Amino acid sequence: MAVQASLFDLSEHGSQTLINQENASHILRMVYELVVLGSNEDESKKCSTKLLDGVLALLDALMIFQQGSSDDWSDMIRLCLGLLLKCSHHPNPGIVAMATAKLHAILQSRSTEDPAELSYLLYSINRALDNAIEVGNPEEYSFLMPVMKALLEKCRSAFNLDTTLPDLPSTTSGPVFFNDFQMYSTSKKWRNFIERMLSDLK
Repeated sequence: MAVQASLFDLSEHGSQTLINQENASHILRMVYELVVLGSNEDESKKCSTKLLDGVLALLDALMIFQQGSSDDWSDMIRLCLGLLLKCSHHPNPGIVAMATAKLHAILQSRSTEDPAELSYLLYSINRALDNAIEVGNPEEYSFLMPVMKALLEKCRSAFNLDTTLPDLPSTTSGPVFFNDFQMYSTSKKWRNFIERMLSDLK
């Protein structure tokens, strides 16, 4: 209800009104605390497709991920990425589909090459993929792989992947990449690379 009320205020009075922006960002922090930090072990009670749909509408209304957005939003960007990543391995496939579609769109539209942000995304998406493979969830894997593919393409120059991981399956191989990467992700070289990403984040 709070998300819907904020969306109404933004549509009626404009997203440039400072008080509406502050209210919306406060609500997004509340959603983050519920979905990401909440102690309830039942993930289905932390988020719903309706809640995530409202959150995605808020992100668009506030233009948080738009190119050239203010540095004042940097903390909010990290928070919202964390929220989307959490939803990317939710037990509800509808939520996973929505979150991964948004993450993919963000990667396609933003030109950031911030190593910290890319490391965080790469480590998190890889962890979600590992979980999908471990529990035998091909549907979740299929939702996550376009995000990983786009992320690797964005990381290619930032992390010099052609030299660091010369045997990384080509992202231009179409659907074949999805299967090849699943095998490659179990290799020692990839595991070591991801561990370095984690150490850079600490």
